[in-house]
Parts: sequence; C-alpha cells; structure tokens
Amino acid sequence: MQPGESDARCWTLWSLAQIVSENARYDGRDLLFADFLLNSHLYGFRYVNPHQSAVYVDYLNGTEPEMVAGSVDEFFHLYLNRPDALAMFD
Repeated sequence: MQPGESDARCWTLWSLAQIVSENARYDGRDLLFADFLLNSHLYGFRYVNPHQSAVYVDYLNGTEPEMVAGSVDEFFHLYLNRPDALAMFD
C-alpha cells in the first residue's frame, strides 16, 4: 500500500510521517496508526504491558474508544479473516 492509499475496504495503514502528524493533534490516549473510510474512525495501539498492546477503534463521536483486539497479532489476524469484527465493512 502506497502512502495515502486505502485497501479494497477503504482501510489505510499510515506511514510513519502520518502517524507522527495525526498523533500530534489527537487528544486520546492511544497511538493512532490507521483509519477507515477517510477518517470515519481511527485505529490506535494501547499499551498493555512491555510485551503487548491492544488495538482500539475511536469512532470520533465523543465516546471512549472500543477495544477491537487484545493484541497486535490478533488485530492483523482479524484484518485478514474477519474484518467485520474490526468495524470494517465490505
């Protein structure tokens, strides 16, 4: 995926430069790394312990972000096999 490009589901994995830029203006506690449907909602890593981060989705609607995966490994497994579980729609 090239910087700024989305996959077939309209999910974008950000470049390092975009991660820095987007997180500089984000007030949440997660480290954002991707978006769905042109920033409809944002995906972020949340520290759990030195060996694990969970992945949360922020719907940007004033509610607390929702955990969608207990680990980064689980997130990418779901991305490949069950994207609907990550609030991605076909």
